[in-house]
Amino acid sequence: GGSSWKYGNPVKFHVGKSSSEVKNTAEEIVEYALSFRGQNLRSLFGDKDWCTLFVHYCANYVNNESISRNGFVTGMLREMLDDDYQFILVRDKLWEESEYCNPTSDEYIINKNYIPQKGDLVFIDNGNHYDGPDHIGFVVSATDALNIVTVEGNSSNKVSVNTYKNGDYGSIPMYIWGYVRPTYDQ
Repeated sequence: GGSSWKYGNPVKFHVGKSSSEVKNTAEEIVEYALSFRGQNLRSLFGDKDWCTLFVHYCANYVNNESISRNGFVTGMLREMLDDDYQFILVRDKLWEESEYCNPTSDEYIINKNYIPQKGDLVFIDNGNHYDGPDHIGFVVSATDALNIVTVEGNSSNKVSVNTYKNGDYGSIPMYIWGYVRPTYDQ
């Protein structure tokens, strides 16, 4: 389930590069995402929860076709699993049965020792810790699977750089589920 939302090529601004200079790299997509830090882009995406739309927008900018354009976080994960990407789960168990995504044993690995890489998609639960991921962002840097810095759209109604320690985001209930590494040219 879930609806896909696709839109035209994004306006190329904030980075100062022509479309021929933009490369499909983790560095480029994170640099572009970070260029929006502090901005509320809700008006760009309409009256929606826009964390997935921000990821789509950045993926369109670097012409990355490996990142799903599904409008739901679990829908994005499901489509990437269907395309043979593996979900790196950093918790002991999967979430409860989901309407949109319930990975099978060959679609995920539990690896608490995974070191996320810049440009990985991070799947986050911003609520009760049991119903699976409902928020997404890009990894900026990491020391291990549960201690990361991210850039996320629709975090406090803006593009935010967030720090997670031990898988949680301080007093706000945010919880890291895991990661998917998109395909980049480098």
